[in-house]
Amino acid sequence: MRHVPLFAAFLLGLVVSATPAEAQKRDRYIITAEEIAEKPEITNGYEAVQRLRPVFLRVVRSKRNEGVPGAVEGASAILYIDELRQPDLQDLRNIRVQDIWEIKYLQPSKAKVLYGADHEQGAIMVTTISRKPEPPPR
Repeated sequence: MRHVPLFAAFLLGLVVSATPAEAQKRDRYIITAEEIAEKPEITNGYEAVQRLRPVFLRVVRSKRNEGVPGAVEGASAILYIDELRQPDLQDLRNIRVQDIWEIKYLQPSKAKVLYGADHEQGAIMVTTISRKPEPPPR
């Protein structure tokens, strides 16, 4: 019977130690300002994506576009900053991390429905501090 309290304490320790690990889980499609702040070496939006979610920047070659006139081979995700489409993904380099509220990746299926068929590689949506969503009224 002496082992029961010891075993219970062991199980309690497992539950308590599992809680911080769960808090560490990140949404794989969203980079938050808090997550960026944990990496002081990051200075701009491109570095944030490159270091925290490099998969957002992947270039996927589509066999479906082979031989199609005007098709872009190796296209990457399309960038939006505060809901405005940007001409180049490299424009992420112009956003200071202090100005970023959230960076979200939209998968191709959702991006095509919302923004059009040219979003074969998805979309990267940057919301800056000045455009962050307002909290709901109380």
